[in-house]
Amino acid sequence: MPRNLCPVPTGRLHRATVLLIALGLRADAAQTTDTGGTLVREGAYILEASGSLHRGEQPGWWVFRIARDDPDKELLEFTLLPCTLLASLEQLVESMPGQEIVFELTGEVFVYQGRNFLMPTHAPRLVEYVAPSRPGVLGAPAGDAAPRDGSAETILRDLDRSVGPIVRSPRKSTAAATSRPHTASDRLVAPGSLVLWRHGWMVREPDGAWSYVFGADATGLSDPPMVLLPCRMLEDLQRHARRSGPRTPLLVSGRVYRYHGRNYLLPTMFRIPRYRTVLRP
Repeated sequence: MPRNLCPVPTGRLHRATVLLIALGLRADAAQTTDTGGTLVREGAYILEASGSLHRGEQPGWWVFRIARDDPDKELLEFTLLPCTLLASLEQLVESMPGQEIVFELTGEVFVYQGRNFLMPTHAPRLVEYVAPSRPGVLGAPAGDAAPRDGSAETILRDLDRSVGPIVRSPRKSTAAATSRPHTASDRLVAPGSLVLWRHGWMVREPDGAWSYVFGADATGLSDPPMVLLPCRMLEDLQRHARRSGPRTPLLVSGRVYRYHGRNYLLPTMFRIPRYRTVLRP
């Protein structure tokens, strides 16, 4: 039976809430799919689950696989949603090729088209990794584990000392970032910001993703489009778009995330704008 799952907690994630992981998977936190696999219901939380990060089956996807204490147990994995925490995790993994790094991860579960996604909500904690050796320098013995209380920032500092400075962005170097001209990406919305009933419409990207295009405000300016993150609400938005046609006006609320120089929007609510007809004599 999968562990480290609990239904949505009320209030903050206190340490006492983590004790629920010992109770296993509650019946109201998961369901069985048609193929016999376990689909964790949207709104559940993964609490301090140990696992490793792997590249997904689709380009750009990263999958968090929860460690199993019994090889006969079902493999439980979650596709991580784009955010700054994911960017930090993938930099760590890419900086240590061939090494399996085990993290403790906490996050909220989402569901889209029969697949589980996970939005990390707290800084990951390092459980174990084998430190690589620099050429000509005696490295750490195999099996030496990093401190269990290491946060992502602590891991980055340790890696700076052991393998040299890490390029903070795999897409662009620091020099290129400082010398480039100002573009629309300079107007990125801060991660964690809330979007409240913003007017706009949905468009389909060439890669198949859906984006939300914001309508102009009273000043005639609008924010850059944001990619809509996979969740049940996105499924509802897609159904509405199929019924009503493209560029149908919407009012959407949600939370903003940032990943590799682009904003993403996790939609939480939407409604159809109502326009009043003004009759003039």
